[in-house]
Amino acid sequence: MVAGLNAWKELLGANPQEIKPYFRSRQEKDFVLWTSKRVNIPVIIEAVKPLVIRHNDPEEVFSLDIEVPGQKSRMETVPAIIGTKVAGELRRRMHQILREAYKSWPDDVNRAVESELPGEAYKNGYECSVTVNPRQDRQGLTEFVVPGYCKRCPACALMGYAVETGGDVNAISRVDKDTFYAPVTLAEAIAKITRNKVDDVTFTTGQALFELNTIRPGTLFLGVIVLRDVTPDEALFTLKAVAEMERIGAAKTVFGGIKTYIPAVVFSHGRVLTGYELAGEALASNIKGRDAMKNFVLEKVKAAAGKYPVVEADIAETMRRLTIEELKDVILEAWRDAAARRRIVKQLASKK
Repeated sequence: MVAGLNAWKELLGANPQEIKPYFRSRQEKDFVLWTSKRVNIPVIIEAVKPLVIRHNDPEEVFSLDIEVPGQKSRMETVPAIIGTKVAGELRRRMHQILREAYKSWPDDVNRAVESELPGEAYKNGYECSVTVNPRQDRQGLTEFVVPGYCKRCPACALMGYAVETGGDVNAISRVDKDTFYAPVTLAEAIAKITRNKVDDVTFTTGQALFELNTIRPGTLFLGVIVLRDVTPDEALFTLKAVAEMERIGAAKTVFGGIKTYIPAVVFSHGRVLTGYELAGEALASNIKGRDAMKNFVLEKVKAAAGKYPVVEADIAETMRRLTIEELKDVILEAWRDAAARRRIVKQLASKK
């Protein structure tokens, strides 16, 4: 397989010369400094199982008001998914891909890290995580540890990380979050499910029943994820993770199944569109059904892009079909980009 701009051409049919100006390169002297270069990823999230999307109240469905354009300031309350929930699922999927990649080719990953960050290879395996992991101690007993952020993998470089002690700096996320809105009224989207209440202590069910408000399968949510100052391989790696997001919201072991669609990618200086705008327009036009929504989003994205380059393809489906082995060169290059970024950040921190 190939990496970089050639991978964009081979996998998604992009014109390398058109999109090159909107990417960064680790060879740049100001690699870690911000510019206006952006990669806009319009995403359709489809509920394929009932979703439990709530904020505080267990009985609520998280919703927001949006203005429907062209209809005399008509406001509608619609289901929404706050950006942090999408970002959390995206990072988890990134970690899963990277763990599988490290498991498949640990020596290649360590060489990639060492090439840009000498002495920082993974000595105990790739354990970057925000969750608790089981580990066997010397007596064979299982202990649970939180390895924390490794600060030198693509997930850390893209999603950011916070440090716990002095002598280092936090890294802000380069993945701009967007709230995802469903272009359907809250009343139309809700499906009520009756379940046995589970005891919080014994985890057993009794005679009590309760009613749960969920988002019905088939509901579509619209949003635009924007990547800032990324390399071609970081962008492709992110597209792979977005395409493979599979669960969101509460009670994810029972509910929460989703599937994503990416009708196009726009390269620009700054954000070109938001989920709020897309959902309002879709609601005004009464767009129904997955295929109709994909076509609608594509046309709106192309109109908003103006003269900026647009890559049109069934991007999510293409990325889902690609195995991690087929994306090996892309992932390794993204890991080199992350290690280079970490090296420069450490150098800057040491001068503080």
